Amino acid sequence: LFDLYPVTHALIDDGFVHVEYLGMFVMGAVFVTAQSMWARMASLRWFGLAIALGSWVVLVLMRPGGVLAHGVVAAFQWSALVAVFGFGWVHLNRDSPFRSQLNEAVFPVYVLHQTIIVLGSHLLRPLQLRPLVEAPILIAATFVLAYSGYALIRRRARLRRWFGLRKALPV
Repeated sequence: LFDLYPVTHALIDDGFVHVEYLGMFVMGAVFVTAQSMWARMASLRWFGLAIALGSWVVLVLMRPGGVLAHGVVAAFQWSALVAVFGFGWVHLNRDSPFRSQLNEAVFPVYVLHQTIIVLGSHLLRPLQLRPLVEAPILIAATFVLAYSGYALIRRRARLRRWFGLRKALPV
């Protein structure tokens, strides 16, 4: 599909990305109701982490493009999801005030992260850093800035609505 439908990020005319993300959406809808799936991902978390790290190294070292690169990207995406969900199921599958706050942060952080990545990449580009140096900087900056943005947004009543947060309860 990638060769037939190049990525445009258009709302209507982006066949490859629509198929890719529709698949992930459907899988997510299935996973949320399948308790045995969560336990299986928990049992495969270390294997998923190993595959994700290995495919990431291959991606860093290989030239972009071609069917092989798309296969490596797919392996990276799915194995990383298995690892994250598996570790999350084992270590975070309990209620706590911290989990409640993280749950509220999901949408604002999601909204902010892409802008931070794009701007960060643009600002780091002139430095011509190797991917092994640039990636951790970009990941750390995205995490810190997106979560800091959420911390600011949650304290401002006017911003809460724009980032999908309910009205703040009186303290």
